Amino acid sequence: MQISSHESAKDLPLFSIVMPCYNASATLARAVESCFAQLERSLELLLIDDASTDNTPALMAQLQSCAPADVVVRCLWQTSNGGPSRARNRGWNEARGQYIAFLDSDDCWDADRLQRIRAVLAEAGPDVILLGHPHRETD
Repeated sequence: MQISSHESAKDLPLFSIVMPCYNASATLARAVESCFAQLERSLELLLIDDASTDNTPALMAQLQSCAPADVVVRCLWQTSNGGPSRARNRGWNEARGQYIAFLDSDDCWDADRLQRIRAVLAEAGPDVILLGHPHRETD
């Protein structure tokens, strides 16, 4: 990560959440709201549209406009569909956080997800953490 002349390391988020989006209009709001609800507030959310053919791009812009004041949401658009890996790679390259977390647009997190990860980072100091999450059926 390179810090520009107008940014300092203390201004950058601890976590960058990278969320690839493709035709996600039915599930995107729920996923994004789970990011907005995080107890850990040092975060940015990158929404990467992978050339959706539904109203996902408009929904991304709407969600960006209603983000809490302390959460930076950046919307990125791909000109052609390259699949979730390409969208994740784009998010990785654009991320400014010290750590990168991936969340799919049809998933959501508990409010303490990043807070628990931050505690592990503080206690153990690992360079990398690989985590999954339990599958729960919801309405």
